[in-house]
This record gives sequence, C-alpha cells and structure tokens, in this order.
Amino acid sequence: MKTVLITGGAGFIGSHIADACTDKGYRVVVLDNLSHGTQENLPEGSVFYHGDIRDESVLCEIREKESPLIVIHCAAQISVPQSIKNPDETFVINSNAVERIVSILKPLKIVFSSSGGAVYGNPDILPTPENHPLAPLSPYGESKCRAEEILKMYHERYPHTAVTLLRYANVYGGRQPAQGGGVIAIACKKLLSDEEFSINGTGEQTRDFVHVSDVVSALMLALDIERGFVCYNIGSGREFSLREAVALLESVAGKTLKIRHGESVDEVSRSMLDISQARAWGWAPAVSFEDGLKRTWESWGTKVKMKK
Repeated sequence: MKTVLITGGAGFIGSHIADACTDKGYRVVVLDNLSHGTQENLPEGSVFYHGDIRDESVLCEIREKESPLIVIHCAAQISVPQSIKNPDETFVINSNAVERIVSILKPLKIVFSSSGGAVYGNPDILPTPENHPLAPLSPYGESKCRAEEILKMYHERYPHTAVTLLRYANVYGGRQPAQGGGVIAIACKKLLSDEEFSINGTGEQTRDFVHVSDVVSALMLALDIERGFVCYNIGSGREFSLREAVALLESVAGKTLKIRHGESVDEVSRSMLDISQARAWGWAPAVSFEDGLKRTWESWGTKVKMKK
C-alpha cells in the first residue's frame, strides 16, 4: 500500500483529497496545524500529525515513521490581504517551507497546489494559458511563483522525480471556511446569518470558479504521473463577474443578500483559465457552476443542522 502525505489535509481542499486517496486505497498521512481545518474532516483510518510545515522536527518524524514517497502539498497561507499585511510570514509558509519539505522528505512524487488566479495577475490573454508570463499582484501570488521555482529546481536536481503543478482557479464547495477568504463561502455564511456582504467596487471583476470535486479529480489523475515536470491550469473555462455569481447563489438559496459596495482595491480585474492542456491530458471539469452552487449551499444547510 502506497503512503501519501497530504499537507493541509484537514482543510478544505486537502480533506477532500484525503477522502479520495483513502477510497483509492492509499495509506493517508495528514500534516496540519488546524489553523483552518478540523480533525472532523479527516477520513477514517488516516494518520494525523498535528504540526506545522515550518517545523523541521515534525517533518523528520514523518520521514522516519511514515517514509512517504508521495507528497500532496496543499498547506498554505491563503489570504491575499494577510499576505499584504505580513509578506515575510507568507513567504516563509508558502515558499521556504516547500524547500524544507522536499529537502527533508525527498519525495519521488509531489503534487503542488498553486493558484492560477494569483500567479498570472492581470493577464493579457483570456482565457489564460500556462505559458503566459507570471505577473502576480500580491505577496501571496509571488510566494506561489517562488514555490513553483523551488519545485522546478528540485526536479532538475532529481530528474527521476515527478513534479506536477496544478494552478487552480477560484475553488469553492463544501467544507470551505468563510474565514479563509473564499467569496462563495463568505456569501453563503452571510446569507444564512442575514448579515451584510461586502463587494469591492462595482462587482464587475470576474473569476473562474471551479468546484472542489473537479480539483480532486485532477489531483488524482496527477498521482498517475510517474516522472517529469508538468503544469496544468485547473478551472472551469468560464468567466463570471462577482455580481453574476452572487445573483446565481441568491437564486439557489431563495434569499437575497444585503450587499454593500466598498471601495475598489488593487486586485485582478478579470480571470479565466485556459484548460485546453488539462483536457488534452485527460481531465475535464464535470460540475457546472450552477450545480456546484446548489451542492455548496446544501452543504452549508447541513452544517447548520448538525450544530443544532
């Protein structure tokens, strides 16, 4: 039985990946500091280490006890505003820790969760292909670019390894915490609590929304790659303004958000990923935005019922 280490495996995307790996017969080891995740998200039978990816001692312990040859790296500081407020910490978590992980664990295969929305910045081409110049607008995006460079150098040093970069669009779905910055999760929480929802500027800025189940299917496909260095955009290939996304969610929920328009901020104005390379690889999104919103809203309703 192959052992796979999932960093951030108790969090939003990581826990869904842990479920899929368990179902496929992998021995799942999770490293998470529970800053955003919860042990309730972990699949039965998984091995859990409560620790931080910056901690060399816990990485050494995992190397000695688990000997993982496959690493799925999801753990990150994911907040763009927080990265602007504290860029040094963001680089330590999102970049330096990646170098520490590969140097200590020396995996034969690593799949890295990058960000298509952040690394391309305001692209000149829409939909944006993988070979587009990287021009991040935030320390968060810069830290993801730096992590990609580290992994490329790791592969060049150990060419027998398999390194896969997955540049996600805006991922949404069940288990996503509202405090993590995901706009759909925040909107769902505000709808349930009848609180005011803030949109920067006019709300005409666009995003490519991809459901977490489609991200998981791409990652599971990446586990079959034996060697090489590859990069794929993982998105829906569709573009929605925040105003359109909110209107669709309101339709699904049968409720109206109390919207407040705040000041415009320096953020990506349009984002839509070119997923033609991923399609040629054998992956394609299966969940429409409309259906994904229904699933997400239902998961929030289920969460509320469980708390009562």
